[in-house]
Amino acid sequence: VTFSAPGSGASSTFTTNTAKTGTDGKATIATKANTKAGSYTATGSVIGITTGADFALTNKADQPTQITTQNITQNAIVGKPFNTALQIQVLDQYNNPVTNNSVTLTLPSNGASGVFAGGGSTIVLTTNANGFITAPLTANTTPGTYTGTIEVQGIKGLTQFTFTNDPAPITPITPITNEPKTAPKTESKTEPKTDRTLNLEAKEIRNPRPSIARPEPILCVERSGASVSSSTNPYQGIATCGATTTQGNSIAPQSRRSDR
Repeated sequence: VTFSAPGSGASSTFTTNTAKTGTDGKATIATKANTKAGSYTATGSVIGITTGADFALTNKADQPTQITTQNITQNAIVGKPFNTALQIQVLDQYNNPVTNNSVTLTLPSNGASGVFAGGGSTIVLTTNANGFITAPLTANTTPGTYTGTIEVQGIKGLTQFTFTNDPAPITPITPITNEPKTAPKTESKTEPKTDRTLNLEAKEIRNPRPSIARPEPILCVERSGASVSSSTNPYQGIATCGATTTQGNSIAPQSRRSDR
């Protein structure tokens, strides 16, 4: 009986390719899996028989020895999901994916941190057929950079990943202007002008009223010098207004004489 297996990918090697049947008509041969994990078919054939004997074989992955990580450094705004899920693949020494292997992810329990699906800071996942686990993550409401850990069953030590929660962007403030309300305009009624009104307006134009200048306030006037006021002997006085002092003459009428 001649035995054969695939020449590439998951396969096995035989100690010898042919074996003779014993007294019971059976041929036995030993085989060894190669380093590729996967399922395949080996065949035993006999000269003179058109149909061979097929054997379904599977090479399982070895024990986990290493991991690969993706998206282990990311930023997200506080309270928002990170753009890409954290992804980890568990491999054996031959880089075969290890299935059904548990992976524990842990984040800080306080301060800047994240939240896994389900709301916790720790989650345990099992690798799929390709050795992967995928963990979506949402930033909590505290800004800052923090470190999480990856613990893989069968591998000693921890692997770290670093995420950052960015502060929320500043929302522009729209100023509110308290504009004064404008009263509605009312139409003013104009009274028709009479002949008397027109005559007064014309008189005002011909003889405009003189403008009267307001005198500066004088707080006190004190007499000094002459004891009698006359046309040739005026009062001499000092006028004070606030912090300003002004000296001037005041001429009394000729018809009056006064010591005041």
